[in-house]
Amino acid sequence: MCTSLSTGEDMARLSAGAHAGGSGQVDVDVKSTPRYNSSMAKSFGARIRELRRSAGLTQRELAERAGLDFTYVSKIENDRLEHTPSIRAIQDLARALEADELELMDAANKVPPLLEAIARDKDALRFFRRATQTVTSPEGWRDLFNYLERKGQPRQPKGRVKGH
Repeated sequence: MCTSLSTGEDMARLSAGAHAGGSGQVDVDVKSTPRYNSSMAKSFGARIRELRRSAGLTQRELAERAGLDFTYVSKIENDRLEHTPSIRAIQDLARALEADELELMDAANKVPPLLEAIARDKDALRFFRRATQTVTSPEGWRDLFNYLERKGQPRQPKGRVKGH
């Protein structure tokens, strides 16, 4: 058991959940994993516009809250940028819109390939967010990793000696 993590059982429950019958292994087909919402066909700009409107903000108000130029926000929403916004601009927009940072990074194709499956799987994302809020030291990460490794090991039937 994870003695240095007070919520080790909670995190293990989140990770083992419905994935692979609780085997501890998580296989995610990125192509078939749905995004956070129905914005699958929407551009990054369209998603920003949708979030801004639902927050009741004008482009100028959003620009001010995010610390961006009004014309930059307008170009983002109208898909008129020659490049994708920087990670910093996306983080600023997420903060100003009270939106999920990873969702916006995903919509802007700014999530590193290694993290795409996590960014698109709600349970994985919830697990990692909880882990980063709970684990506060390198030892805690090692404990969590070791706990998950043990959970992934096949159980030996009681009363049998391994190898017989």
